[in-house]
Amino acid sequence: MARLFSYSLAFDREAKVYDEGFNALASTQALRARIWRELRAIFPPGSLVLDIGCGTGQDAGALAEHGVEVVAIDVSPAMIERAKAKHDGKPASPVFGVCDVRDAADHLPRLLDQGGRHARTIDGIVSNFGALNCLASLEPITRLADQYVRPGGVLVLVLINRWYLRELARFELRRLRPNGSPVRCGGHEIPLFYHPPRALRWPGYSLTRVMALASFSRSDVQTRWPLNRLGDHYLAVLRKDGSRRPFHRLTTASGVPRPRTEPASTRRTHSAIRRRSAASWVT
Repeated sequence: MARLFSYSLAFDREAKVYDEGFNALASTQALRARIWRELRAIFPPGSLVLDIGCGTGQDAGALAEHGVEVVAIDVSPAMIERAKAKHDGKPASPVFGVCDVRDAADHLPRLLDQGGRHARTIDGIVSNFGALNCLASLEPITRLADQYVRPGGVLVLVLINRWYLRELARFELRRLRPNGSPVRCGGHEIPLFYHPPRALRWPGYSLTRVMALASFSRSDVQTRWPLNRLGDHYLAVLRKDGSRRPFHRLTTASGVPRPRTEPASTRRTHSAIRRRSAASWVT
């Protein structure tokens, strides 16, 4: 609970200047505009989406204006308070709630009911600008998606990257530390954990797109390999399969592949299947 408290307290203090600081930067606005184009193309009006680490509600509000129904959560009560104040009285307003993502699976039904939606499945999950880097493991996200995202649903996740071209060129290796790297936020030092794109190859999900954000400048976008793996942040799109792939490539939380255990003949069969459906995979 001490670590959870440190994140909550840090972001509570950051909430006082978040809109006037980070959200007001021209580079932030340029990247948000590109991310919003992706979100609007993926989620049509009428979709039901969970926004994790919503901050003061910038992304949730943009989706709501697009006609998407949004349940938005954040660990910081002050962030949620500001988000509610910003969207109060608007015709399309997200449902905001204070919630740690590690407990979201237990609280999501209540939040859906609060928004007048009694559904027990959602169309997708979004999380922007590194909110998930506060997690040492992404297992809570997979558990949440397994339980609530419908087959064919989509996750759009923007994380701070482990492999950042500009820092690597200067031999700055802090993001490569196995136990995370401390950063200053709201006057507090909190640990961040850097998950590379390969850490998102989960059983039952297809990683269909990876896009690097801010590789060379504060607002450029790279979509071609290998530059799409070398941004300060990256946007990843995952689609939940209709059924789980029995021998999908598994990785640890740090992205290291686990050993394969199926026989060689089975591997050849599944390799042939993957080649025929290669258009749905990121190579």
